[in-house]
Amino acid sequence: MIGNAIVVSYADCNEHVGHVGYVYQSTNWLYTGQGNAEPIWLHPETGEVVSYTRRHIDKKAESIGIDWRDLQKKKQVGKHRYVTFCGTKEFKKKASGSLRYKQHEYPKGESKRHLEIDDSKMLF
Repeated sequence: MIGNAIVVSYADCNEHVGHVGYVYQSTNWLYTGQGNAEPIWLHPETGEVVSYTRRHIDKKAESIGIDWRDLQKKKQVGKHRYVTFCGTKEFKKKASGSLRYKQHEYPKGESKRHLEIDDSKMLF
């Protein structure tokens, strides 16, 4: 065994992905609600997606000749957050007892396969 670890992972439930986290649920991860939502960044004239995150948004916007502050933001919902503990029995018990997030019932929804995205419509 390498060591003890707390692992946090997210399932993106927004319309362009549609994940609920059934793999995490089937492997008994704890569901701790939804994280903070990031907006989608859209081209101000065409409405096309420039980015799904704020990461490097200035460079992405610059590559298409727009100041990033001129991009439009479209609200999304927070991703489903799942937590699990790896390591010794003692560590898992202590870590789960110290978890600050409240545990919730698993979310359910229509199971969707990965959607095919037309990259030609994405502005990278």
